[in-house]
Amino acid sequence: MAITLTEAPKRALYLIEHRLRVHHLYTAVPEDTDERIDIALPHEVYCLSANDIQGEANDLGKAVATGWRYLALHRDNVAAAVEVSGVTPQTMRFSHVNRGDFVQGTVTALEIAEKDDIVQKHDFEIRLLNINSLYFVSLWLHSPYEDRVIPLEPAPKGLKPNTLYTPTELFARLAPLARERRPLAEPVSVR
Repeated sequence: MAITLTEAPKRALYLIEHRLRVHHLYTAVPEDTDERIDIALPHEVYCLSANDIQGEANDLGKAVATGWRYLALHRDNVAAAVEVSGVTPQTMRFSHVNRGDFVQGTVTALEIAEKDDIVQKHDFEIRLLNINSLYFVSLWLHSPYEDRVIPLEPAPKGLKPNTLYTPTELFARLAPLARERRPLAEPVSVR
């Protein structure tokens, strides 16, 4: 059993590779070098709203797919995360490059997930889960049998970063925060 990847649409990878080649977005790689940036670990990005976690359901099934995220590797080190918004080839657009804490946080969460007994017993697809109004970003391990979520650092109060939570545990800890904040808006899918 293992952590699995979903095959991303070819358009997502094309948009990322084109942007990197044309605009030299990585300060980690000087423009005058031929060093290669490898794009790896495609995973779909999902969003929940604060309203979605205030109910009784504890349902990650309410999460809306909003795009794709890849990790950019330079000399076998993760240099950045690169995202494409949109989930169909017709709606996909290059979104952004992130070199912040959540990039290394993803690597740390993957290392923790790979060592977990439950994850070793089943195949889990990796996803990124955002709850923007709570400033919450996590690695979502999805399987037909069960789900696990690992909050990335920095995590909102009440959650310990780099710890596996069931959806029930996660929603119980996030619900009080969601009630404190007015939701900014529902996630928008650009299907």
